[in-house]
Order: sequence, then structure tokens, then C-alpha cells
Amino acid sequence: MVLFGMPLLQGVSAVGIGDYNGGLNYLIDFQSGLERTFSYFMVSNAPSVMDYEIAAEGNFAQYFSFSESIFKGVLPGQTRRFSATLSLPEEKLPPGLHETHVCVAESQSYGEGGFTVRTKACSIITVRVLYPEKYLKIDEFSVADAD
Repeated sequence: MVLFGMPLLQGVSAVGIGDYNGGLNYLIDFQSGLERTFSYFMVSNAPSVMDYEIAAEGNFAQYFSFSESIFKGVLPGQTRRFSATLSLPEEKLPPGLHETHVCVAESQSYGEGGFTVRTKACSIITVRVLYPEKYLKIDEFSVADAD
């Protein structure tokens, strides 16, 4: 069974995503009308020319726009840059943690047909919307010495 599957692994590929700020996961507090841009790069590890799609998936996907939505004809090992802009609305959104994935995914392979697997790499951006209750704000905190 294992020997039968080995020939299928010859065309294995992957895609990577990176961020110029050193992190891929962000936690942002909701602010009405907030606009923030994230700069990314994608790296192709495919053995041949490949197309890639860029998209947002998740709770707030509709609030994201991209500098590029597709990269066509990316060569093996080639790096491409793109940015994702989060534009939050003015109105208050439902409270809670809202996770959105910014993803790069293979969209087409060139060459011979056969069994293919689509790979995808994502960054996670979480928007924290506070509940409407009042919160305690502490300006100063001190504790007397126990001695």
C-alpha cells in the first residue's frame, strides 16, 4: 500500500507566506473606521510554474481588500509581494473575537494532468470587539510593602 502511493508524491509542492514585520498573527482592538494595511510576501515551492490566489476567509473577510488578487505564472522559488488592507466600518460590530485568515493558495498547475493537491498558507488577523458593558480603568496601582 505504501509503495503504491509513493509515485503520487513526486510532484509535491507548497506555498509559504511571510510578513515583513516578523509575525503572521495579529490581535487588533476594534475602532470605528479603522484602516490598517499588512504587508506580506509569498514564496512558491512548487516544482513548476504555478498560479496563486490571494483571499480573505472568515468573520470579517468582507472588510479586507488586496493589492493583488492573483499571481499568474509564478516560477519555482520565486517571491511575490502583496498587501492586505483591513477597513472596519463606522458602526459597532457584534462583540467577541472575530478571526479572519489572509491566505495564499495554489489555483492552477501547468503541465500534465493527474492527481493534484492544492496547498494554502494563511496569516490570522483577529479583531477584538468589546462588549458594551462599562469597564474599570485603573490609572495607578500600588501595594504597601509587607515588611
